[in-house]
Amino acid sequence: MANNYGSVNIETKNIKVLNKFNVIKSEDEDLKLLNKFDLNKNENDEMLEKFDFVRKDLKFLTNSQIRLEIINSIANYVKPIKDIHKETNLPYSAISLNIKNLEEKGFLQSSYHGYVLNNLTKIFFKEIIEFNRSINMINKFFDFFNAHKFEEIDDEFLKDIVSLDNSKIIESSLTDVYKVHNSIIDSILNSKDIYCVFNFIHPDYPVVFQDLINNSVNIRLLLSKDIHFIFKGLIGEKIINKGLKNKNLNLKKLKNNKNLFLIGSTEFIYLGLFKEDNSFDQNRILFSTNKNAIKWGEELFNKLYDSS
Repeated sequence: MANNYGSVNIETKNIKVLNKFNVIKSEDEDLKLLNKFDLNKNENDEMLEKFDFVRKDLKFLTNSQIRLEIINSIANYVKPIKDIHKETNLPYSAISLNIKNLEEKGFLQSSYHGYVLNNLTKIFFKEIIEFNRSINMINKFFDFFNAHKFEEIDDEFLKDIVSLDNSKIIESSLTDVYKVHNSIIDSILNSKDIYCVFNFIHPDYPVVFQDLINNSVNIRLLLSKDIHFIFKGLIGEKIINKGLKNKNLNLKKLKNNKNLFLIGSTEFIYLGLFKEDNSFDQNRILFSTNKNAIKWGEELFNKLYDSS
């Protein structure tokens, strides 16, 4: 069973995960999770204060799979108990008891046609689903996130990092040491429009971008101060001028050096990060063709581009 709550797709099998909502057992653990994404102390305190305010209500809603399935069932429509039973296969007695508890606490109300969530419960439920998506995404990519620095990604994008939850990690191996590089090059060469943030240059990139410029591919490049002059020299003044004249090349120098590697188009996004020693991790990169991830990457690029 699946139910669309606004733009959130909810699968019943994933509701079980919400019963683990209390895995964060203390404020210290809350802070560790928040600090991993480099939110400042005031934001941490504000979020914890808000979280504590609704903790009891959220715990009540999430510590019962039956309650979650009932809420999920009536998230968008008024339904009588018989329709909730038909959709969830829950026993009538369990549905009646939990609806009574939910109604007593003010999370839903009865109407002539059945039961409906109140507005606050709808907000709670949407936030629970988003929180669950965030935790699942962090757990899914824990090794990748834990091994890299996030300081170069602004807080507003970190807060929406769940947009990357349908991504995958491409990783090189001993048997395929060029897997990451080859994947990037293949995607670039099959694009008609591309944007890039580079603080690292592979020796193949200048030749690849010469080919893109010559083939009238629309390119927006943001280069760190350290490689800006070098990259332009490797591509060649003649090719650079051709791209600028034909208006299929826009080249800017990053206002502030960013330890960030970002390549995107209307079809994909690659996000590469730097390790704690400030070296670029050439062997692991996050890749997605999901529209939410693509939008996230383009908005991040646009902010960096407009401020450079």
